[in-house]
Amino acid sequence: MTDDSLIILSPGFAAGEDDTICMPYVQMFIKALRNSFPALQIHIISLQYPYTASVYDWHGVKVYALGGRNKKWNRFFTWQKAGKLIDQLCAETNVVGIFSLWLTECTYIAQKLSKKHGLQTIAWCMGQDAKKTNRYIRHLDTSLFRIGCMSPFLAEQLQLNHGIKDTCIIGNGIYPETIPPAVSKEKIYDIISVGAFSDFKQFDWVVDVVQVLKKEFPGIKACMVGSGPEWQSIQNRISALDLSANIELKGSLPHTDCLELMMHSKLLLHPSSYEGASTVVLEALYYRCYVISITVPAAAMPPVFYKAATKDEMIRKAKELLLMECNEQSYCVTTSLESAQKLMRMFGYKQIAP
Repeated sequence: MTDDSLIILSPGFAAGEDDTICMPYVQMFIKALRNSFPALQIHIISLQYPYTASVYDWHGVKVYALGGRNKKWNRFFTWQKAGKLIDQLCAETNVVGIFSLWLTECTYIAQKLSKKHGLQTIAWCMGQDAKKTNRYIRHLDTSLFRIGCMSPFLAEQLQLNHGIKDTCIIGNGIYPETIPPAVSKEKIYDIISVGAFSDFKQFDWVVDVVQVLKKEFPGIKACMVGSGPEWQSIQNRISALDLSANIELKGSLPHTDCLELMMHSKLLLHPSSYEGASTVVLEALYYRCYVISITVPAAAMPPVFYKAATKDEMIRKAKELLLMECNEQSYCVTTSLESAQKLMRMFGYKQIAP
């Protein structure tokens, strides 16, 4: 009997099992999918990253890295390679569907091949792709695939920005079985922030919050995890405000190291102005942090989560929380397992026991 398989199209994926920095939320989702449906072959086609073309095994999942390297001159040839590979997989296995990540190039490719092979396709709207600036959406025919949004916010944005209404929610989540247990540990840091240092993440707010709170909490300690184009600017701001003794820049860290720091922190500040459904927020809640965030990753959030619309709101709430006892309750808002199982129900695929 021909094996059942699922094709996942992504712009990038982990370069190997040791690469935990590349989209850890997608990695958790794939592990949940693999463990829930052990009889299903999962084939990940990664268009741009890793930058070297190769085929390798990742925790029992076959990854085809096409090595596009985000080069414009190479994009069309990368798409051609993806198409030929999907043709081959359709000939060799019983493909139950194509799952494309982001409403960008992967979904553009998927819609054409789904029509060619008569396959179900589901596209995952994950964040920036719901913005007006997404140039791919005008080339997408939504009659050829279904859209799952990572959060209700993204569903609203798709309708507002592109008039796309017929969507469902395939939420972001964590997969507790693959991350360290949520245990109480000594709080070394009052504040932690985690994410790419890009302009829309607004991590300069974290520096400003610490500057204000230092007046009432002279020994305040914060750490910032991540890297990116705004890193030097943040470092300069910390130095200029004489906060080097109060804020540690950790750079990019392996996923487990980042989670360990959360366990040693009291409060996560997440000032990002735009998020699909922040995994960092979900992880912080799981690891007993208070959270103050501009964006809300799920419809129902626990009582230790606080939404702030402005920097002043964030400062006021942070002051209140630092005066309170540490949160001792772990909250698992949504799980990758739930999302993986919902996806396969949408494909009409029934779970097969190992």
